[in-house]
Amino acid sequence: MSESLRMLDQALDVGRRELEFLLAGEIEQAEALAHERGDLINNALAQETTGRDPLVLRDRIGELQELHNRITSQAMRLREEVKADLLRTRQEGKRMDGYRSGVRGGAGVQSRFISKHG
Repeated sequence: MSESLRMLDQALDVGRRELEFLLAGEIEQAEALAHERGDLINNALAQETTGRDPLVLRDRIGELQELHNRITSQAMRLREEVKADLLRTRQEGKRMDGYRSGVRGGAGVQSRFISKHG
């Protein structure tokens, strides 16, 4: 097996581990593996082309493409979850602000007949 095919096999293994980390919600570890996977792919494709079986290379690249698509869709799903959590947190903050201003009296009470000082 040529060095480039060995690197592509390593990239597939790293990509599978990356997907497992994404499924577990471990974003930092997945990011480190994504960089490692990219480096392996770049190095494999930069190798000299003599001695490579083009059909085997095509198959490995196709597997990498399928894996990349699964990783990308999982990352997009996680992004949407984070976006929804941030929106929910923002709405919760607005709700709490509404309660807080209701308890304090807020700036809405402006009357010369009502004194806040007793």
